[in-house]
Amino acid sequence: PYAVEPSLDETQHTALTKASTRPRSSAARHPRVSPLLEGLPSPPPDFFVAKYVLDFGNVVKGANKKKAFKLKNAGWSAISLQIDKNALGLGGFRIEPDKVVKLPGLPGPETIDFQLTFQSKHHKVKLGRHTHLLRLDIKPGPPIAVLLKANITVPDIILSETTLDFGDVLVGRSRTITVILTNPKEVVAQWAMRSPIEDNKDFGNFVCEPHEGSLAPGSHRAIEVTFTPVSERSYGVALQFRAENNNRAIALNVGGAGKELKLQVMPEQLSMPPVMPHAEAATMPFTLVNPTDYPIEVYSVEMDGQYAAEEAMLREAEGYVTGDVLLLPPREPGEPLWATV
Repeated sequence: PYAVEPSLDETQHTALTKASTRPRSSAARHPRVSPLLEGLPSPPPDFFVAKYVLDFGNVVKGANKKKAFKLKNAGWSAISLQIDKNALGLGGFRIEPDKVVKLPGLPGPETIDFQLTFQSKHHKVKLGRHTHLLRLDIKPGPPIAVLLKANITVPDIILSETTLDFGDVLVGRSRTITVILTNPKEVVAQWAMRSPIEDNKDFGNFVCEPHEGSLAPGSHRAIEVTFTPVSERSYGVALQFRAENNNRAIALNVGGAGKELKLQVMPEQLSMPPVMPHAEAATMPFTLVNPTDYPIEVYSVEMDGQYAAEEAMLREAEGYVTGDVLLLPPREPGEPLWATV
């Protein structure tokens, strides 16, 4: 089924008739032909005249992602096509439009835009590499294929430690330990530290800084965990770290013990004897005992002038973080006031 098109116009034909005694050219002996595609048999199911790839890249499981492509009729005949939406939907894809009717070709070729939506929450879409072949049956003409591909993943985070033991910490002080948070996946991880599901009275004594953020693929972030006891007892809680779009929580078990500085006065009461005016002062000995494992410094709140002066300077100091908390390096007994104050 071919249509023979004249290769010469009337004037040329007349000239060749008059010169018929000369050898005819090969073009004259074999006229140019143009195929008619309408009558051709259907190609095999696995045959495609061209194959293209549309890569959706990394897609978080449960999310939708869109991609667009153009189809241009570069031939002379108008083309039509209809896409099997049901077959495409089995792969988690949806396309608009799904039908083209008589798209004009040369000499004024036209282009049509297609938009594909990948719905990764589809039950047949599993984690890992996902592919689906989009078949475009062009009428008239041979089919072309578009290979749709994506990498289905879930954001995740990894902690360098699963347990932190802060040991003994004096009340009025705090201790900080740093852990490393890592994003091992190909997509950005939005993460946050959440409170335990069950109420825990110790949760407020452990603070993470930062407590939420964003991690680029393959990147790391230092997280400072600070323990601040308020009384002498044991503390413990499981801090929950979670990445967005991931149901799995990572537990960081933290614990420590608060210790208070103590002072024992023996005896606890003193009964001074009566003293006459202008008589010699009466004295009575007493003993101070440090029952803890830490050195202490003892002063009289009512009589120590240095204490009163230092308290006044602390009230005027800058750098209080929350309420009446001023974070400074530990001050050992006998050391002067901090230079920054």
